[in-house]
Amino acid sequence: MSKSTFVALAAALIFGPAANLITSAQAYEPADGWYIKPYLGYMDLSNTAGQSSGIQEQDTIAKILPDSGGVAGLGIGFRYNDFIAAEVAWQYSRSDHQSTFTDGTAFDGDFAANALFVNGYYFIDSKTTFRPYVGLGLGWAQEIDLDFNSGGVERSYTTSGDPGLHLMLGAEYEMLPGLSLQTELGYASFPDLDMKSETDSSRLFLVDYQPITLQAALRYRF
Repeated sequence: MSKSTFVALAAALIFGPAANLITSAQAYEPADGWYIKPYLGYMDLSNTAGQSSGIQEQDTIAKILPDSGGVAGLGIGFRYNDFIAAEVAWQYSRSDHQSTFTDGTAFDGDFAANALFVNGYYFIDSKTTFRPYVGLGLGWAQEIDLDFNSGGVERSYTTSGDPGLHLMLGAEYEMLPGLSLQTELGYASFPDLDMKSETDSSRLFLVDYQPITLQAALRYRF
């Protein structure tokens, strides 16, 4: 799926119901206080490249072409008022990839990440059950893992503790008092990763992990 198609689909899913909901006479009463938010979604991971050291006989550049994948997470947060919320979220994302080194060697494998985010949200007042929002977060990579498979042999490269950025655009639909559905388009960036082999001294560095996600979440106040 191309990125333009992906973004168009995301906009339709997030804002498609807005025309009917905005004309609704039902008042929106946001559920302030603590909440929990599990979510699932689709991920499109940007192509990237990395400089290798010790992987092949000579240092080469790896071109990494990820497939689409999936994302899952769990957030716990606090809604302060009608407009402001903050949360801490754990997120797991994964996709397969095809990679080629400049010496012609080809690999496949998977590209996955466990990350923690501290997110802030601002909700736009629409006076209805539909409320658009924007968000900004800071991330910390618990682990990002890139596996190369060839001839039945797997080589894994990992990094942890890297900082990241998280941007969100979405909409919230109140279904019941205290229970809302959120649909969200997200972008995260963990740039210039230095990934080390789990079995030897080889490295892969200047790798970017930059997923675009489309996800649905249920926010429940407790």
